[in-house]
Amino acid sequence: MNEYRITKNPLESTMNDLKLFEQTQYCIDFLKNEFPEKNDDEIKYHSEVASACFRQARQYYSVGNASSLETSPLLYSYAFNNILKGTCYLKSFDDGILKGFEDHGFTFKNQNIGSTILESRVNTKQHGALISLLNLFDCTLTAQSIDLNKILRHIPGLGDVYYKTTGRISFIASQEKNDKTTYSIYGDRIYDEERYIFKAFGMMATSIYNYNMISCSINIEGKKNIKENKFNKSNIYYKNFLILPDKYNEGIKDLNVSFYCYILIMAYGMLVRYNAHLWDNFIDKKISKESTLIDLSIKNAVDNFYYQIHNILFQYYYIDDSYNDIDVKKVISDSTEEIIENINANIRRHNYQYNSNMICPWKKNHI
Repeated sequence: MNEYRITKNPLESTMNDLKLFEQTQYCIDFLKNEFPEKNDDEIKYHSEVASACFRQARQYYSVGNASSLETSPLLYSYAFNNILKGTCYLKSFDDGILKGFEDHGFTFKNQNIGSTILESRVNTKQHGALISLLNLFDCTLTAQSIDLNKILRHIPGLGDVYYKTTGRISFIASQEKNDKTTYSIYGDRIYDEERYIFKAFGMMATSIYNYNMISCSINIEGKKNIKENKFNKSNIYYKNFLILPDKYNEGIKDLNVSFYCYILIMAYGMLVRYNAHLWDNFIDKKISKESTLIDLSIKNAVDNFYYQIHNILFQYYYIDDSYNDIDVKKVISDSTEEIIENINANIRRHNYQYNSNMICPWKKNHI
């Protein structure tokens, strides 16, 4: 399962950690620890490539943050490709993975761009950066056509807007605060496609109509599938999310959330670069009902991709340590009775030990 560290700002802490790899010497030390059997020349070369990629990625990321929706996906796509390449040079000496950056690993041709972003699709290949990413996270995928609708329903943080835009539930389930075995998905209807996939995965799902929510949990069959490694825990469990498997040419399978974030931003970037007029239509709030979904999907995809890169390098995620008022009030309410009883018990012991008559500061104050 995932390891966590608490911070006031998870994204800022994540990005600060990743800046360490902009230093070539830090990369050298990291690689020596990861691959002690490699010689100094190999370590030095990989460190120089990795640190340069991380430095360039940060520049693209910074400019992307300062840019408008019209151009930011292209800048983020350059950042993604650089930081992914740098990460691969830090985590592998496999030529098959490292040579993947000679190609994107998928195509997004004009004939595959639909009238809406949801109807558009990408075609994956058997080689390229996308395949290197999959290998980095121990995932595989045959060459096939994938709708961007399928990609969007796997981006964390979009559950409600995805449902309100498409009328279908997302494949990201959020963990219930008081029950770590139960998850919820925004929406009130499960179609046959989702039921088939959920059953094949091993998940029970029930609509709670009054709350516009789907309540779900992994059943015995699902736990068996995970235990037997049919589905990878690292791909299924992510922070407080359950990343549900989906149906591909090979059948029902799990893919790491980084795959969805990467391919979405890369596809958006290609639209910006090669079909600016179509991209303008997709994000135009006057004519596109998916414009808000697209807008929100960019930040969520970018943030979560960086969280995954950080996790593969540091082996933990940062989580927010802040609490909202409702959480705090509930903790106080649940704990008050126990706290009062503990105070009463301490006062009784004190009175007995010292033959005193200390009283409590509440109505029933005599011990």
